[in-house]
Parts: sequence; C-alpha cells; structure tokens
Amino acid sequence: MPMSETIAAVVFDLDGVLLDAESDWDAAWRDVVAHNGGRWQADATRAMMGMWSPGWSSYLHDQLGVPLEPKQINDLVVAALLDQYRRHLPLLPGAIAAVRRLADRWPLGLASSANRPVIDAVLERAGITDCFAVTVSDEEVAAGKPAPDVYLAATRRLGVDPADAAAVEDSTNGLLAAAAARMVVIARPNREYPPEPDALALAALVVESLDELTPDAIDSAAQRASKPRTSSRGCTGCPLLGVKRTSAEPPRTMKIAHFNINNVNKRLMDSRLRENERNVPASKRRQNKTRIRRRPRQRVSPNPGHSHGQLVCRGDRQPAPRRRP
Repeated sequence: MPMSETIAAVVFDLDGVLLDAESDWDAAWRDVVAHNGGRWQADATRAMMGMWSPGWSSYLHDQLGVPLEPKQINDLVVAALLDQYRRHLPLLPGAIAAVRRLADRWPLGLASSANRPVIDAVLERAGITDCFAVTVSDEEVAAGKPAPDVYLAATRRLGVDPADAAAVEDSTNGLLAAAAARMVVIARPNREYPPEPDALALAALVVESLDELTPDAIDSAAQRASKPRTSSRGCTGCPLLGVKRTSAEPPRTMKIAHFNINNVNKRLMDSRLRENERNVPASKRRQNKTRIRRRPRQRVSPNPGHSHGQLVCRGDRQPAPRRRP
C-alpha cells in the first residue's frame, strides 16, 4: 500500500524525541548494576539504547551479571528513573510547543520503548497528557522495536491506517519500526547515539530541532513520500522507499522480508532482530518466534533489480515461469 499524501495522525516516540533521557536511563542502569553485584561493561549503554524493557532487563541479568530476576531488575530501574524525573524532567527544547502545535491539527499518539509508569509520569509532569489520544508502551505488545507492533497498535487505537500516519523517531530501532509499519517516517536524529545511515535513509523528513516540526513540514514530507521517483536505472517508484509506481506499469512481484514488509533494509533489520532476540526472556521468545521467522525464498528471474544507495530494492524481479513436464 502506498503512503498517503494526506496525514491523518502523528505518532511520537518519547525518549530522544521529546525527552533527553539517555543519560537518565544510563544512570538508572548503572545504579542497579552497582548496587546488586553486577559488572558494568563499556559498550553496555549503546547496546541497550532503544531496547524494550524485557530486552534490557535480560541484558542486565545475562550480560552484566545482575543476580536478580529480570522482573525485579525492571522494577528497580523504573523506580530509579522515576526518582530522577521527580527531581528534574529533561524535556528537549521545543518539545511541549511541538506537541501542542501538532495536536491543534491532528490526533496524536505516542509509541515508546519506555515502561508504562514512565510514559504516564512524563506526560503528567510535562502537562501534555491531554494532547495524546493514545499512548502505547513496547511492554504492552508482543515484540519491541524494530518490530512494528507498537506503531501498529498506536495507529489501530487511533483508528487510522498506518500509511496515513507520520511517526517521529530518533533511533535506528525506532526508524526501522516506523518504516516497517509503512508510516511516513520523520527523523529527529539522536545526537549522542545517532541512527545508522541505512535507517536514517528511510526518513521522508529529517529535522535538527523540534522547532522545525510544523504541520507544513509534515504535509510536505507526506507528499514527497508518496510521489513516484525515477532512478538512474529507469525504475519509476520503489516499494522499499514507500514510493508508488505509475498506473501504466504492470504489477511486479515483490520479495518480502521480515514482517511481510518490503520497505525496510533487510540486512539491517535482520541484525537488529537477532540482537533483540538474544535479550528477550524465554517466555517472550517463544511467543515472538513466528513473528521473525524468515519466509521461504521465492524463485526469481535473473533480472538483478536495482539499488537506492545502500538499500536494495527487489521490486523489478519477476517470478520464474514454471517448466512444463
């Protein structure tokens, strides 16, 4: 389904988009590790950024050696984080104004990897709870980002098609999740932990400041995302980038990647899914297994398709004809 030129709703991420929360999460993780016999590692912060709560809770237990059950670890980290937020809420410049500006135009949703108590506390302290018609936490869906579940849940509760909604994200996992949900992707890149180039390339709009996040900018991004594009190899429209083909073209068979979505870089998605799967509790892993199972490979003709930068498009491949007995 091509993206719409008209936006019906906007869904925000929380950490890194509205809240400068990385240092607070890092402090909470370090506090729990230090006070419970764990061993902090130099790459732990980057490894856990963007993980959902079952992922980082298991990471603290399995990788950092905290001798507590993941549920206990989760509760301790959330308590430490909320204690910090009671003293100081690290809102990004322009966050409240951006939310209120867009809420005057569209219904808003929030889809975050933060825990439910954290989401509720932040919105209440910021005074913007009434601006959001829907809020969803990763812990309330079957799979965390980069899976699209949290965005699909948010748009479903908003009553809009994901293709008619925009998502505002900052991280690699978040950008991949929004793209996998087929939304118009808007990036406000995290400066301290910037997204990978392949993920950032999925954005129809990149803003450096929340002051740039205006209704006109979002409308323009939706129009750009929906227009056919012609590459140097003559392809009009690329499903990988969410761009529709012209009506004169014959239908093409698309090679489907994970989540039955063809507009996400499969190599990057595969690596992120494997990384998250290693840090998911066994009970959740069994529940999610069917969601990340690879589909059988389709037989295709030798036509090699084409590429857009580092994103490989399979849109021009045709199914191989069956041989007669």
